[in-house]
Amino acid sequence: MKITPEEILSIVSDYYNLNISQIKSETRKAKIVYARHIYNYLAKTLTIEKTEYIGLLIKKDRTTVLHSVKKISNEIQIYSEIVNDVLLLTERISENKLVIKDIDLLQLSINYTKSFLN
Repeated sequence: MKITPEEILSIVSDYYNLNISQIKSETRKAKIVYARHIYNYLAKTLTIEKTEYIGLLIKKDRTTVLHSVKKISNEIQIYSEIVNDVLLLTERISENKLVIKDIDLLQLSINYTKSFLN
């Protein structure tokens, strides 16, 4: 079964103890912005959905999604806390769906994001 951005949004909001409406809001509070960036990153790297659709779910445009993906892609190389969050969230997402366990989803995500840096 495929992972959907809706499921990722739900898991991310639960992980950060936020309501989905908070992630969709216009607020610039650091905790909420960070959760929004992580949702965008995971939705873009773990699903086949178009960037426009991923953004539509949280009332953002495609360029905002791409900015989030690039930002997390850069910061994942520097900050172990982000790596930890992405790993734990990916694990939670894979528990929700039948995901091929042999594939290192984080490595796939990192390889995907490196394509933005080149």
